[in-house]
Amino acid sequence: MVTRMIDSFPSEVRKMKPAEIKESIRLSEGRVICCETICTYIPAHLFRFSNAELAAVFGADLILFNRYNSKNPQIIGMPDKKPLAKLDPLASFMPQGKGQTLKDIKDTTGRVIGVNLEPMKNPVMATAFPWNMATPKNAKTLVDEGVDFICLTGNPITGVTTDGITKASAAIKAELHEKLLIFAGKMHAAGSNEPVVSEADIEAYAEAGVDVVLLPAPGTVPGITVDFAHKIVEKAHAANMLVMSTIGTSQEASPTSTIEQIALMSKMAGVDIQHLGDAALPGLAQPDNILTLSYTIRGRSRTWARMTSVLRK
Repeated sequence: MVTRMIDSFPSEVRKMKPAEIKESIRLSEGRVICCETICTYIPAHLFRFSNAELAAVFGADLILFNRYNSKNPQIIGMPDKKPLAKLDPLASFMPQGKGQTLKDIKDTTGRVIGVNLEPMKNPVMATAFPWNMATPKNAKTLVDEGVDFICLTGNPITGVTTDGITKASAAIKAELHEKLLIFAGKMHAAGSNEPVVSEADIEAYAEAGVDVVLLPAPGTVPGITVDFAHKIVEKAHAANMLVMSTIGTSQEASPTSTIEQIALMSKMAGVDIQHLGDAALPGLAQPDNILTLSYTIRGRSRTWARMTSVLRK
């Protein structure tokens, strides 16, 4: 029997296969939190610890890395596994995490680990971040490094379109099948001139084999109301997909009162996972906002249990 994500200890999460992770999330009834972080952001919130570790301690169930370089793994704040090119007097105070992989951070935190990939149309961005392109080859590399899910979405000005996300999802699913979960959708316009999400998009994602649909949280993108979000959720659930509401509009750095409102609206819409983006300083939502989100959607007892669970290896 699959354990609910909110009840799972790190040792259980490390053993879960992708399909089991999906069912574990579904069984948690809208009380799962995903925190996104830019793993190469210098400095991290705490000089001697990674943002991923901080997110896990404050209650994140899923950790989503933005700008993770599978060709040259690095997670700022983790101990350096590769020798530095030259003696760095700050190395012990602010470790660079050279050589730290997804498997390493999963072993450390006991959380579900994901990475953003993007079907970028902006040639400048695609050239600058080739390892973040949404291709089966890049996805396969991430699977080999221990990823649990990939999130096909678009950073600002990348020009990512829904059609591009759908095609990339289908290509990756066809090659990797059940080796990972596919999260797909847009958190905001990402520089393209199209609706962020529509009911027709949900049908396309289902046909492409998507496991979890991204939906801007009510109150983050203009026009995304609770009623509209609920329609999207109902359509996705009917197609056996889960839904993750996203705060990708820098509101992850809003006052806690705003986080509470967005969290409750997302809960009313029926989402399965609630996401906090990385556009706070530095590269992770403020820990008090992670805590506030957790308090709001699952209460103090469940929040404290998630925070304490990192001690159970």
